[in-house]
Amino acid sequence: MGRVPVVTKPSSSRVIPIVAAAVVAIAGITLLVFKRGGAGDPGSAEALVSALTVAGYAGDSERVLAACAGAVDCQCAATSLELALRRNLHQASLEFAGKLDAECAASPRIAGLRAEALARAGDHEGARVQAQDALGRDAENGAATYALAHVANAEGDPKVHELAQSALTRGREQPARLLLGLLAYRRGDMAQAREQFTKMVQQDPRDVDALYNLAVVAGAEGKYREAREAYLKVLAEAPKHADSRYNLVALTHSIGAKDEAGHHLKKLIEITSESDERVERAKSLLATPPPAPPEPALAPPAVSADGVKRE
Repeated sequence: MGRVPVVTKPSSSRVIPIVAAAVVAIAGITLLVFKRGGAGDPGSAEALVSALTVAGYAGDSERVLAACAGAVDCQCAATSLELALRRNLHQASLEFAGKLDAECAASPRIAGLRAEALARAGDHEGARVQAQDALGRDAENGAATYALAHVANAEGDPKVHELAQSALTRGREQPARLLLGLLAYRRGDMAQAREQFTKMVQQDPRDVDALYNLAVVAGAEGKYREAREAYLKVLAEAPKHADSRYNLVALTHSIGAKDEAGHHLKKLIEITSESDERVERAKSLLATPPPAPPEPALAPPAVSADGVKRE
């Protein structure tokens, strides 16, 4: 799943929006050296790789290094942007794209990825213009198509499903599946939502958006153990994923696991603050007896602030 505006707001104090991907700071950024003479500023590539490393995706940093092979060219730029957008680093992606030379920046592939970054960043008009330009030169541009789907979702356009399906067909698989899964969840089709999120995990076992949304679906289906394990997987990848921690408070409280719920509340406070809305809701929740019969917490999947909700 940077972040996309919340598409579906929670309907009760027990419900929180799905987060596509939380950025987690870690120590030890690799020192990078890029050669000059490519399509862009080597410093921008170094910054992008550093952003991936800081976000906890050292493996992706290594992929960028391998793709760039010491110099920044158009192929390297496209690979770097795709990896950064997968991790919701849309602002870093825009900064990187802005430092490419004119010829590379104007290529349909880069233009499509920039349109997607703009959409995820909330610049809907800019995303539309960039996407239409890319599609005018490459009618099968998956990133440009996804950018339009993302904007349609944020604006409540009924064409969103058609656009998301087209983006999937055109090769922008992960973000398109995320959006299709969220749309399925909203219409109550849990089987379809699960299928889309599961395919995302099969493609990338570390995809925080997919893991989180699978946890939400499991909770909606009353599968406590599966939901709990999935939230813990999210936290293993992104320890500061506050929505997962909040949902664990609600989930464990729902079955009367008071001590564990208290543990998750403590951890939630550590990564947010006493004044955070989720902390206040969690405290209020723990002050009440668990529901009977037990009901798992629901955190409806939403699209992140870089695409499908992220904050």
